[in-house]
Amino acid sequence: MPNQAPLWLIEVITRCQELAGHVPNGPGPELGRRVRALRLEPPTKVPLEHQLIGRVLIGQALARTARQAGIYERSDVQAAFLDLTGAAVGGRDWVEDVQKLITCCADALELWDEHTNNDSVISPRILRAVRTLNKCYADAGLTLGRLAADSGLSASYFSRMLKRQTGCGFGELLHRARIAAALRLLQETSLTIKEIADEVGYDSSTQFGRHFRSHVGITAVAFRRQTTAK
Repeated sequence: MPNQAPLWLIEVITRCQELAGHVPNGPGPELGRRVRALRLEPPTKVPLEHQLIGRVLIGQALARTARQAGIYERSDVQAAFLDLTGAAVGGRDWVEDVQKLITCCADALELWDEHTNNDSVISPRILRAVRTLNKCYADAGLTLGRLAADSGLSASYFSRMLKRQTGCGFGELLHRARIAAALRLLQETSLTIKEIADEVGYDSSTQFGRHFRSHVGITAVAFRRQTTAK
């Protein structure tokens, strides 16, 4: 079984490269089929480093395609990307979240109605709020009340709209954005855990550690050790 993982990973890399090399003219069935081709069932046991590489490659390939094709701002697509970001490392749930993201993007592309724009899928106010949250997640002054006020809505109505259109509440979206940023910093920088906690907006490394483990399934130290292991 262990020798199957490299073969699966090689195929993932190949198909991600093929998708990345295709410049979409826009959404449509043909592009949807290319995206659906990423649905490769991995072996039962995938080494953690291969799992992480596969997730990153597929996520990056789909994010690029979704942005170029104009479906990235759809609430269902964004929710699927958030689910993948928050999927625990080391279990089989990550497979379901990867497959869910692939299917969601493929469906959005194949069933696209050229007469329907993104504003009819997600409220422009909520879309602006999500963009602000994803950009300003480290700002200590970023609160649900501030986003609601910026959107011209009451806090209670904004909270309901946000949950309905993204599938997540403000707190969950905020922590997911912070942890996603922390994952990148752990892999791409030599910042200490405390420095990363400060960088992404947590008051302490203890608070950061609690949320990181809740979302990723292991500690930040363990994640960095596994991603840097040869």
